[in-house]
Amino acid sequence: MPSQILEGLAGETIRTIAANARRIVLFCLAVAVFTAVWSLFAKPRYSATAVVIIPTGTQMEGLASLAGSFLPEGLGALGGLASGLGGQIGMPGGFDIDVVQRVISSRPVMERVILEYDLMRRYRVPTMQDALRKLMKRTRVTLTQQGFIEITAQGETREEAAEMARDIVEFANEDLSTLVTSRARRARIEAENLLVVALDSLHAAQARLRDFRDETGLLFPEEQGNSMVSILGTIESEMIVARSELSGAAASLSPGSPAYREAAARVSLLERAMEARLAGSDSLTVLPAYDSLPDLMMRYDGLYMEVEMRRMVVLMLRQQLESLRLEEARDSPTLEMIEPPVPAKLRTTPKRALLVIKMTLAAFALGCLWMMVVTYFRRLMRDPVSGRFWREVWESVSTQMPRRSRTGSAGHGQG
Repeated sequence: MPSQILEGLAGETIRTIAANARRIVLFCLAVAVFTAVWSLFAKPRYSATAVVIIPTGTQMEGLASLAGSFLPEGLGALGGLASGLGGQIGMPGGFDIDVVQRVISSRPVMERVILEYDLMRRYRVPTMQDALRKLMKRTRVTLTQQGFIEITAQGETREEAAEMARDIVEFANEDLSTLVTSRARRARIEAENLLVVALDSLHAAQARLRDFRDETGLLFPEEQGNSMVSILGTIESEMIVARSELSGAAASLSPGSPAYREAAARVSLLERAMEARLAGSDSLTVLPAYDSLPDLMMRYDGLYMEVEMRRMVVLMLRQQLESLRLEEARDSPTLEMIEPPVPAKLRTTPKRALLVIKMTLAAFALGCLWMMVVTYFRRLMRDPVSGRFWREVWESVSTQMPRRSRTGSAGHGQG
């Protein structure tokens, strides 16, 4: 059996390789020299790695208490939310990890990186899809067993690689801040929309109350009504006194005497003042007329109640919005960098020594394979049957190939 192997194709191939060992060595040496020279002119690439985590629990008690202290009286219960929001520290859930990984390697984030560093021109590609394909080969996002996410980026310089990894984290955080990933964020968005509607409604009610005050002159209806009633009481009491004095003067004085006329003028003045206050014919007063005061107060109470109700709705929505923002900060996934990317000291590619070794081994394997192919065809041509068949095939093919005639080429040479 060993003798058959030595006399077969394997043995003859080994003899051919041994006979052409010098050529194979020279071929491998040429490939090694060419690879070494090419690696000197190839653009180097450097890698930088950033390590980030997804914080899931924070001490929110101090933050909630601080937020509650800035709210009006009656809304300070916001600080009690700390018991539900704080003191929960643990590993991130699978959903957050999956969302963050997909966002980091998503098309919008990578497209922003391509546009930021003008990678389409550098990669010499016509479309964004081709640039994305090349960038994804040079960017890696991996999840460790401890729950850390490692983001590795490659650039033409040390500083560019570090900046690229840092920008990927920043762009991913910006997308995560607008991505609806939790019920708290969806509820917060709805609360913001409701708050805008409630504020518009409150402003409309306040505008109607302002128009009412401009129309009636009632800036402080309660105070102005109390003043009006007090003035009417004073006028009435003075008018009673003046009438009593006028009756006493009529018994002892003649109607033409100065004292009688003075008492009569005083009574007339008080009567006109009373009529003006009751009917509102005096344009110089800021107090409302007594007969229109009930209607004005009823209109004012309706407008004021509407404003207060809408103000309470706005306050409740603002309180709910702050609660949802705290809840969103706890539930929404965000990236926190614990190990920033630093410029690498050594280049990542090309590894010249490893590249030369690989290419030399590949050249040696290719040379051995070529020797085996040559040996196989030699054995095939030496066989009487197969050799004659392949010669006939070659002669049939060669007769169909265009070639010069020997006579024409000889005559051309003599000429």
